Amino acid sequence: MAATIYATLLSGRAVRLQISPESTINDLRQLAQQRLGVGIDRLWTKEGGLDLLPETSLQQAGLCTEQVVTLTVRQLRVVSPWECLGSLLSWPFFEDVLSPEAFAAIRPDGSVITWGFGPAGDPGLAQESLEDVRDVQATAGAFAALRYDGSVVSWGEPAYGGDSSAVQDQLCNVLELRGSSSAFAALRADGRVVSWGSVVAGGDCSSVQDRLQAVVALRASFLAFAAIRKDGQVVTWGEDGDSSAVQDQLNQVREVRVSCRAFAAIKADGGVVTWGRGPGACSDEVQEQLTGVKDIRAVATAFAALRWDGLVVTWGLNLNRGASDLCLTGVASLHASFGAFAALRHDGSVATWGHPLYGGDSEAVGDQLVEVLELWASSRAFAALQRDGKVVAWGLPRCGGDCSSVQEQLTEVEYVKASGCAFAALRRDGRVVTWGCGPAGGDSSEVQEQLTEVTQIWASSRAFAAVRMDGRLVTWGDALHGGDSSAVEGQLHCTPNPLPSAEAIPGR
Repeated sequence: MAATIYATLLSGRAVRLQISPESTINDLRQLAQQRLGVGIDRLWTKEGGLDLLPETSLQQAGLCTEQVVTLTVRQLRVVSPWECLGSLLSWPFFEDVLSPEAFAAIRPDGSVITWGFGPAGDPGLAQESLEDVRDVQATAGAFAALRYDGSVVSWGEPAYGGDSSAVQDQLCNVLELRGSSSAFAALRADGRVVSWGSVVAGGDCSSVQDRLQAVVALRASFLAFAAIRKDGQVVTWGEDGDSSAVQDQLNQVREVRVSCRAFAAIKADGGVVTWGRGPGACSDEVQEQLTGVKDIRAVATAFAALRWDGLVVTWGLNLNRGASDLCLTGVASLHASFGAFAALRHDGSVATWGHPLYGGDSEAVGDQLVEVLELWASSRAFAALQRDGKVVAWGLPRCGGDCSSVQEQLTEVEYVKASGCAFAALRRDGRVVTWGCGPAGGDSSEVQEQLTEVTQIWASSRAFAAVRMDGRLVTWGDALHGGDSSAVEGQLHCTPNPLPSAEAIPGR
């Protein structure tokens, strides 16, 4: 006998669905999509989310007839290696540009469109399988797409994880994907992990497979992975993944943070355990201070820990000046470029330390760093958004550290997006203001007339992509890094389908 499920959007629009209790959560999502005429991202009941259990039957999930399920609509999302890897792209790697970069856009209908250079920019035969996609992750030269049915499709350079054929039969009921520099790891619903790609970068987890059970989260460094288990233990693999020296300490772990080649685990009691091969892997000199830690941020070669009492502790490669020299207190959040840190205090002031060429010296704009709401970092510069909607920048000018040329335009700014070498600010009126390295996205003059009614911005290391209210995507910057999407322009216009009229839900 069919069950009656009321599917409702956050806008209040709803439909009544007749579906068998033996049908899966994914079947329910697809039926709701057909009836509502929009792509559905997540499903919720008052008990919690249903989206992570795609193959679970409605009966197993505890859904009963006349129940209400809340849905969120899929929005256009753009992915790049820069968006996924961030600070894992250490500056030498980033500057040498070992491989061209591509963007991948997940359209509201769940299909994926790619553009840019290199194998990752052309999915080839994989394109036919790129439907009903919920997430895309990247390495430096490949993409992997997670579909709503829990299957995975990968493409790009095989040496970077673009070929998953050897483990394809294991890639089922996947909940989460993570990428290191050149390998992927997939977390399945049964708590097991599957990896592929470069062995050096963590593409082979067979040596620790027997310990990869009841895993709840994955983290990646440049050349390794760390899996956090339900019991708080941590399992690592890859060239930088040898945690044997501290394995007895890796229990009751609640989070793991990564620098380029080192890991830092935050334990439930606020203590910190570090390991790896790069700077920051050893925290012995500051271990006594690493108590009551709330969060950790990393640059390529160092870590900074924010304690619950607002104090900051740093370790790793000498960054010219450390947090201890600044007597940092009252810190609300930490932010990092590739070689410097910035601390945003509760009172809206900002303190910086690290290499001056990476934004570690903000003295020139120190008197302007007041009433700051948020901070963003490119590879070598920072941008601060003030309460009045204005922006202050510092660091290396060619990476966005000088916004004086567009200062008059930087008003009523809502948020800022950083690429590796430039910044793009979205104003309240939907206009976009850019600065930094011109060829790498800092100069948007060629598309400025198109940058109206913008709702969101994404970045690669040397380019930007912005979506407008009408669904059109606008790109600019280095063509080798996704700054030219003209080849797929006709496929990137994502105007939402009109919704049918709503049906009333009993009792509402």
